[in-house]
Amino acid sequence: MLSDVLPASRRYSIGSVPTPQGDLAVGDWQATTDDPTTPVPVVLAVHGITGNHRCWPMLADSLKGHRIIAPDLRGRGRSSAVGGPYGMVTHAEDLIRALDAQGLEAATFVGHSLGAFVTLVAAHRYPDRVEGLILVDGGLPMTREIPDNTDDTVILTQLRSRLERTFTHERDAVAAWRAHPAFLHSWSPVVADYAVYDLGGKRPQLRSRAQLPAVVADSRDIMTGTAHRVAIEEMSRPVQWLTASRALLGEKPGLYPLDLLLHWRERYPLLAVHPVPDVNHYTIVLSRAGSEAIAAAALRSALSDDRHYS
Repeated sequence: MLSDVLPASRRYSIGSVPTPQGDLAVGDWQATTDDPTTPVPVVLAVHGITGNHRCWPMLADSLKGHRIIAPDLRGRGRSSAVGGPYGMVTHAEDLIRALDAQGLEAATFVGHSLGAFVTLVAAHRYPDRVEGLILVDGGLPMTREIPDNTDDTVILTQLRSRLERTFTHERDAVAAWRAHPAFLHSWSPVVADYAVYDLGGKRPQLRSRAQLPAVVADSRDIMTGTAHRVAIEEMSRPVQWLTASRALLGEKPGLYPLDLLLHWRERYPLLAVHPVPDVNHYTIVLSRAGSEAIAAAALRSALSDDRHYS
C-alpha cells in the first residue's frame, strides 16, 4: 500500500503565509492515501515557546493518513523576522491565517506547551474552525491561581542564556542537544534535524532563531494574560489533555504534578486527561512513544466526543 512506503520526510514541504508583519513559514506533510477521492483529515500542529515546526515529523509518520500543517510561530524558526505583537491572541489569529491560506475550513488543532495555550485561545475565538482540540503538556495553568509575584527573572535568565549561546558549527549545536538530559534515552535523527533547523546566522556565530522579545512576551502572557484563562473558563467542547510524566530535564514530577492534574480535571469536566508515561516535556512530541500517544488522541477526537478519563 502507498501509505506503507512514504515516510514523513518524503511528504514534506515548506511554504509561507502572509501576515501584516511579514510571512510565516509553514511546514506541510501531505497525507498518503490509496483513494485520492477520499477527504483527507487535517491536523494543525503548533510548537512550544522556543521551538519550531520541525518537532512534528514523528507525528506525521504516526498519522500517515492525515495532512499535518505546522507553522513556525512569529519570532521563531524561519518566522523569526516576523515581529510583534506577540501573545496568545495574535498567534491564534496566525493559525486561522494558515488555514485560510490553504483554503481549509477547519482542522483538528494540536498544541504543545505554548502551542497548547495558543490553540485553546483559537478554539475559543474561532470555534467553527476547530474540529477537535488536543493540548499536549500545556494549555492549563501551572499554578491554581494567577501568581501574586510575577517576577520571571530566573526563567528568562535561563532562556536568554540558551537563546544567546553561539556555536561555531551545526555539529556543536547538535552535540549540545544530544547532551541534554531530556534526550538521554530518546535521541534520534529527528531531534538532530530539529536542532539544526533552529539555527540562524553564519558560522562561527550560529545561534537559535527564536527571538528573545517574542519569548519574553509570550511567557508573560501565559503567566498573567487573560485570553487563555477566559478560554478555559468558557470551555464548551471536549478537550483532550495529554501530560508528560517528566519535566524539562527528564525529572519527576512533570510540569503538572498529580494533585494539580486532578484539580484541573475536577474543575473542568470537559477535560479528558490522558497521562503519557515514560516521556518528558520534550519527548512527548520528539519521540515515537509521545507521537503515537498524540496520534491516538487525534483519532479519538475524530471518532467521538471523548469525555472519559484514562
